Amino acid sequence: MKNAIDQSLGRLQLDERARRNITERIQVLESRGCEGVSCDTAPVIGRSPFLHFGRRKRSMRVLVAVLLLIFALSALCIAAELPWKFMNFFEAVNETSVYDGIELKVTSAAADDDTVMVFYTLRDLEGDRISEATSAYDYFLSGPTTIGNIRDGYDEKTKTAAFFLIGDNGSGLKGHKLTYAISSILDGSPMELYNTQRNAGELLAEQTADLGRPSFREYHARQEDSFWNAQTQKGSNIKDSFEKEDRAALLQDDRLELKFPGVDWVTITNMGYQDGWLHIRVCYDESLVDLNYGYPCLTDSEGREWDTAILNSPLQDGSEEFILQVADVQALDDLYLSGFYTNNKTLYQGEWKVTFEVTGVSTKTIPCSIETGTLSVSKAVLSPFGVSIYGKGERTESICVQLKDGTLLKSESYSCSGDGETGKFECKYKFAEPLVLEEIQSISIAGEQVDIP
Repeated sequence: MKNAIDQSLGRLQLDERARRNITERIQVLESRGCEGVSCDTAPVIGRSPFLHFGRRKRSMRVLVAVLLLIFALSALCIAAELPWKFMNFFEAVNETSVYDGIELKVTSAAADDDTVMVFYTLRDLEGDRISEATSAYDYFLSGPTTIGNIRDGYDEKTKTAAFFLIGDNGSGLKGHKLTYAISSILDGSPMELYNTQRNAGELLAEQTADLGRPSFREYHARQEDSFWNAQTQKGSNIKDSFEKEDRAALLQDDRLELKFPGVDWVTITNMGYQDGWLHIRVCYDESLVDLNYGYPCLTDSEGREWDTAILNSPLQDGSEEFILQVADVQALDDLYLSGFYTNNKTLYQGEWKVTFEVTGVSTKTIPCSIETGTLSVSKAVLSPFGVSIYGKGERTESICVQLKDGTLLKSESYSCSGDGETGKFECKYKFAEPLVLEEIQSISIAGEQVDIP
């Protein structure tokens, strides 16, 4: 997953904090599920200090039809650059909603059948509540099944914050009225790296000397109505095995009260090492946890995050245990305890709602009869925004478009939604440039070529 994101992000001017933020949001969605997200066209609810898909408190197992939403944000990442290449497709909207002196204005939008892109602004007409750190926190967009918000700039003179909103995997979006609404606005800091300045090996040795070796218990996530969540690519690579095995060691109790300097809503309550894993138990300030997110990590002497598998599981008491793969405990002697966290405190609640219609771009539907044994594709829909594939089985990570002049274009990202029970899915593959439908000769899906009439 992270590799696909990195490929998209590599072309964007995002710093490490933004990259970590994006990766962490994907993991939250995949493992925790979300209210307001479904396999039909119900409004999608988001919550984010930066960008986010869905709410945080619900397990995917609760949903009857599991949303796969694979690589949803990788599509968003490349889309953050694409709007400027799509400006000829955007239509003016200029619909506003004002609540308590704060104005939401949807300025323009573009859409095809299953994707919509929206530019909007937030401006304080009466005070100074909108800043460069402002973002929509609780929001929904009717139509798509996945949405994401990303900051697009801030005008200091007019106190106006600009944003780009993208929704994917919808149905019949163009030519229909869509509603974007915000019920709370967050003003706070982005995700940052905080360091305890404590050597991990020394900290673990001191704890063991003072309190003895920590005790562990056998943990079954499903039995405790929980799940495993991955924070890094290496964690994502092994998350499935943890879910299938559903047996791991977790710390038995709380023994510490260690803070990350500058992060007053997170407390480390226990640490321990066992069987190649460093365990870190954390608890949260209940008044701030809904506004914040992040994870502990290890950094080297130069402050760079150590590349290792990081998994975590929420516990019934509201705490979480993070496990960091460290094959040799002596490696901790050269590493430091750190964490990527937000530290947001201010939330403005209200009722901002804008309904608008986008005529949309031309599309072309191509019937397909692709059967590979693991993948079945029945239909492809071409638009300037990308190629949508409708099928069943194992999704392919990329497709190719062959132009009539011989140019071969490979997709750079995709988003997927589907039904986990039936295996049916819809994937939207996106490219570095808008597609000109008249110039497309064929598309290649899982090695199978489909000619475009």
